[in-house]
Amino acid sequence: MRLLCVLSLVIGVVAGVATVHAACPPNTFTCKDGSCIPEDWVGDGEADCDDRSDETGHPIRNRTAKEDDPFDEIVTLPPHLRHSSKERHSTTDAPEDDCPYEHQLRVDECAEPILLFLRDVNAIYFENSSLLSDKHTQATIGKGCELMHEYQICTQGVSQSCNPDEGVQAWRQVEIYACQLLIPTVREHHQCFGRRRDPKCEVK
Repeated sequence: MRLLCVLSLVIGVVAGVATVHAACPPNTFTCKDGSCIPEDWVGDGEADCDDRSDETGHPIRNRTAKEDDPFDEIVTLPPHLRHSSKERHSTTDAPEDDCPYEHQLRVDECAEPILLFLRDVNAIYFENSSLLSDKHTQATIGKGCELMHEYQICTQGVSQSCNPDEGVQAWRQVEIYACQLLIPTVREHHQCFGRRRDPKCEVK
């Protein structure tokens, strides 16, 4: 029996030493269950200890701006209040090497006729019409060649850092081929391209 008593005393001392070693580090709060949380979480209005001991009996302190949700400062507007590309921020907010607001506005306005033209081109069903023989399709594409020339005149003097619409950039690349090679060749050799194919050459 004495041995049992001594053994329980030794176990109690060892357990006490282990508890001392398991204490929370400085700048932390020890919950009633022995778990540790950062000290600045105590009294923040949100229970972090399972037993709520970090909130019970502690006054709720004001949270600083650093602890606030960083997404609170981001303003999300409903779609009907969002600005269009024409209503971008003024140059006072932008570095000097960026496109000035007035220049970007002009680039966007100059691009509108080309974007309307591209909508017309997208409506052409090219499986049923040929640019080589269909005069209406040739006229539609030819109109785009004139628009690109007008766009270049319209945007003269605009900062090089201004970005045109993606549609304008895409048409600029196609325009070189269509307007400077294909359309002039078709017009020059319209008799050749206007002929119907020999029926025995048609692909079925």
